[in-house]
Amino acid sequence: MNLRTYFLPFSVALALSARASAPVMATGDQHRVLSVGGAQVIAILDGVQPAVSEALTNIEPSQLAETLAKAGQPNPSPSPVNVYVLRLGERVVLVDAGGGSILPSYRGTLAATLRALGLAPEKVTDVLITHMHADHVGGLLDGTKPMYPNATVHVHANEAKFWLAPELPSRAPEQFRPLILAIQSALSPYAQAGRLKAFEYKAEILPGIVAQDAGGHTPGHAAFLWKQGKETSLFWGDLIHVADVQLANLDVGTRYDSKPADASAMRQRWLSESAQQGWTVLGAHLPYPGVGTIVRDGERYQWRPIGAGR
Repeated sequence: MNLRTYFLPFSVALALSARASAPVMATGDQHRVLSVGGAQVIAILDGVQPAVSEALTNIEPSQLAETLAKAGQPNPSPSPVNVYVLRLGERVVLVDAGGGSILPSYRGTLAATLRALGLAPEKVTDVLITHMHADHVGGLLDGTKPMYPNATVHVHANEAKFWLAPELPSRAPEQFRPLILAIQSALSPYAQAGRLKAFEYKAEILPGIVAQDAGGHTPGHAAFLWKQGKETSLFWGDLIHVADVQLANLDVGTRYDSKPADASAMRQRWLSESAQQGWTVLGAHLPYPGVGTIVRDGERYQWRPIGAGR
């Protein structure tokens, strides 16, 4: 793999982020409690990242402006970082772990919110990682110690193979080495404790939760299909970053995608199936709390959030 080519999306993304306002902490309404198929799901807002129009790909400025005008806004909406907690019997399961303090100026609030809800980090039994970008794994670490010392962290084998390769920092462009080392450090204590478990697509990771191929955004990007009672839900990670643009323009991607063509194909595949099957969708960057359904509207899709009580 040509690492310089692979990391090019990150170089652009970092440059764009530096031009935007810094990410901000979540405030106010930071969690919603929902029932999915009879199981409790808590949607937690870990933080909010700024909207950066230039991060979108395969869309002309005029088309972007027209799309945003129809949505009644001048710029793409800021991107939330949503994390989900599942109460499955005696298991407490996280889907992704937020950004922690791994990103400049970002201070994720996941751990503090869990404590406020009476869920000490020690009670978390499993963490399902959709992919190993910093805003999804940074929250695994508490200083130099694991934030969730009793949890098993589940990640796709290709994702672990790429990001945790010992030679990766020295082979990658110099500007990315601190971020790569931080990502590796976030997973290291779990690996050392034998609590890092790699999975393959189609594997049943936990009872009723099956990993699905969503590769393209990263080498082992995964979605999680969850069957609970009579309901099926899909945790789809980063298939959508900017809902108000990408749902109306299906070919639009982001500069965060390592293989744009594959990412686009997966995005369209799972949008189509989610709409056809009527699944509940939970998305890391969908408008908080990121839980709802996808409805087809001609050549585009609509996002329909579901109501949630505190």
